[in-house]
Formats: sequence, structure tokens, C-alpha cells
Amino acid sequence: QEPLEMKFPNISYSALALMKGCLRMDPAERQSCEQLLQQPYFDSLREAAEPGREHEKSPRKAARLTRKHTPGV
Repeated sequence: QEPLEMKFPNISYSALALMKGCLRMDPAERQSCEQLLQQPYFDSLREAAEPGREHEKSPRKAARLTRKHTPGV
């Protein structure tokens, strides 16, 4: 078995933590959907969804944040 860190060497820490939370073999250790949605991986999406904040960020910066969380980038 190859560790996720070796399989995906360029993945961000937040994406790696999300994958590890999803892929636990023991269901008792696996994170729930609610817990997974609180992971730092989704921070930029939560910030973008906050009312009144969408005008503070340029569309270009928001696009950059989205790409940042793409595995392998």
C-alpha cells in the first residue's frame, strides 16, 4: 500500500487532510460529511459564500483560490 503523500506528492495539506478523513477504512474512525465540510479545504468556498463579502474579492482572486485546491496543483 502506498501512502497518499507518496501517491500525490504535490497535493496541498488541506486536500490531503480531506482525503485522509474520507478514506479511513474503519467506519468508526471515518469523518462524517458534516465534519468533512468543516475541513480547511473548503475555507475559500465558505468565505465566498458569506453575504456581503463577494464584493470585496475580485473574480480573478476567487478563481485563483479555487485552482489552489485542485489536487496535483
